[in-house]
Amino acid sequence: KTHGDANANLAESYRQTEDYPKANAQYGVAAEYVKDDPELYSSWGYCLGKENKWDKASERLDTAADMRGDATDYSNVGWARNRAAEEDLKAGRQADAAVKLGKGRDASKKATELNPNLASAYVNLGTALNGLNDYENASGALRRAVQLRDRCRTRDVSTQLVKPGSHGGTGLRLGAGAGPLGETLRSRCGGSRSVRSLD
Repeated sequence: KTHGDANANLAESYRQTEDYPKANAQYGVAAEYVKDDPELYSSWGYCLGKENKWDKASERLDTAADMRGDATDYSNVGWARNRAAEEDLKAGRQADAAVKLGKGRDASKKATELNPNLASAYVNLGTALNGLNDYENASGALRRAVQLRDRCRTRDVSTQLVKPGSHGGTGLRLGAGAGPLGETLRSRCGGSRSVRSLD
């Protein structure tokens, strides 16, 4: 395991310097030795997403969710599945996109059940539902996300992103949907640990 820990730490260093190809290579080596660390798989999924490898990112985030299974993990899965579906749609693979959107919807719904105050989960849920042409339910989910965001603003919570490593450990918890709404979320606001958006 020591060998794997060294690779995981090296991967983390590469992630922090935004050298995602090197980070992904080191996470791959670390995963050969470290089988029980959800943060490793969450960070790896993030780095794969930064390289637009959404299917692989989804798999790693699924692994993190299977290990820990909290709301942020499921929101992360929803986010990555939605992005993978977006890539499929651009390539004309509507059937594949629909499957991924369904998985994104299911993961995001689970996140909202586990933490009804996690705004990013509602963003991801609304995005998936919109992609599945369920506009009425998409609107409801997105209205809830806006309500949660606005509630945070009235509590005068900073909109600065949580920096990786700022609260111990890797500090990396994706959990954010696309765009500015996901970027305004903080751990104190959504009830999750730290939140970070790729967008």
